[in-house]
Amino acid sequence: MSRGRPSLYDKSPIGVSFQKNAKAKMQVKIITTHNIDELLDCNFEVPGIPKGSIIHDVVIGEKLSQNLLKQYTK
Repeated sequence: MSRGRPSLYDKSPIGVSFQKNAKAKMQVKIITTHNIDELLDCNFEVPGIPKGSIIHDVVIGEKLSQNLLKQYTK
């Protein structure tokens, strides 16, 4: 059981575009195990996104996540 206010969002897929450093190519990670409130609290490390990476976009929803994936994986 979680403490505090309940989450307003369900566990919709969250798409995150990031770079490991300023010169690296853009990568996209789709997160389905956490909701947006947990992601913004930063209480955990997302597997596949290294600590200290540069996050460019965060989107919520399956359609927007797929669009983000198409945009950066050409």
